[in-house]
Amino acid sequence: MRRVLEGFSRFFLEEIRSLLLIFSFFSRINFRVKLDFQRDFKRAVKYIPVFSFVSGFSLYLLYTFLLLPGVSHPFPEIILFSVQYFLFNYFHFDGFLDASDAFFLSSSRSKEEILKVMDDPRVGSFALLSGVIYILTKINLYVALLPSNPLIFPFAFAQGRASILFSAFVFPRSAKNYGLGYTFISVGRRKLALPFLMFLIPELYFFPVYTVFSLFVSLVLSFYFVKKLGGFTGDIFGAICEISELSFLFLALFIR
Repeated sequence: MRRVLEGFSRFFLEEIRSLLLIFSFFSRINFRVKLDFQRDFKRAVKYIPVFSFVSGFSLYLLYTFLLLPGVSHPFPEIILFSVQYFLFNYFHFDGFLDASDAFFLSSSRSKEEILKVMDDPRVGSFALLSGVIYILTKINLYVALLPSNPLIFPFAFAQGRASILFSAFVFPRSAKNYGLGYTFISVGRRKLALPFLMFLIPELYFFPVYTVFSLFVSLVLSFYFVKKLGGFTGDIFGAICEISELSFLFLALFIR
């Protein structure tokens, strides 16, 4: 009996560490978990939906708290956006900026040139322009949608992460044999299927049309990126996350 309890205790602690690893990986909240990242990420990937919905609903509660009497828009939406991007979307947004610079300034660039631009820590002029347009668009979508239906926020937030799993499942290819994109792809389709379904069921139940549209946008983007690079990078996954969130909200603006 004692051996069984010890085994269960070790298993429970390993699962808690795996969950904390996902929070540390997908946010700026660092729990300083002592694990072998390359090995233990495969075990931890199933907790991505847990992280996404917990984080999304935490931000949802923050937003509802900010909707105090007398507080005018867009103040709550700007605070929500700022907290979201400082804690959770910072790295994804950085990937979006890098991908904007690498792909959309010149479609004739080779794979090597694209990867070189994305590895460059400097922010280019086209990335700056794309980033400003993205921020203005998203804050305005928040102002237009969230006051009447704040529940859409946590599901849009989760959909961005679901689209990463979806893209990696449909096109399990990495553009490089190192980096975060390679780590994600190396998890394998079998381990990505369960967390994606954990995303898909509540997303389809509450917002089926927006979810399907967002996944379709992710599929088109993934096909383009894979055709151009032969696979994904961490920056590409970040761009897919950001564009997926935006497309989810954008359709909600027209179909309510």
